[in-house]
Amino acid sequence: MLAHDLPASEAHARRALSRDGGSAWAWGRLGWVHAYHGDAAAAIEHCQIARVLAPADPLSFVWAIGIAAAHFELGRDREAARWYDRALFEEPRTTSLNRFSAPAHLCSGDRDAARRGLGALRKSFPDLTITQVRTGLPHTARYMDRIADGLESLGMSLS
Repeated sequence: MLAHDLPASEAHARRALSRDGGSAWAWGRLGWVHAYHGDAAAAIEHCQIARVLAPADPLSFVWAIGIAAAHFELGRDREAARWYDRALFEEPRTTSLNRFSAPAHLCSGDRDAARRGLGALRKSFPDLTITQVRTGLPHTARYMDRIADGLESLGMSLS
């Protein structure tokens, strides 16, 4: 998935589900495939299934991020910010997530939370640019445009 090969990722997730329909990993990965394709409703559903199947799984925060991304894709900015916060609460070391949560907070009208998120991001990744954020994951153009606009509004450098 990180190599941006979504067809292969989907095939692996579906194969895993055919062998074990209760695989939280497979449901979550399939959720991410849907998120990256812009099918937000399916992404939310699949990531929710993953979280229900394995609520104590150390990777459950990843499925929360998938839910947040899908809500942001749909323009549900407050809900996206809430899910990004939940993921950060579940795994506080994931400071890179602030590259997405800060714009979600900004779009939801919580400029203070957006600034705090950007501050945490800059502390961990002082040289990160919008160009690097845009090329990191295979999100839709709409999603990445909204993220980039938010980061630029908060003062992050383009390159």
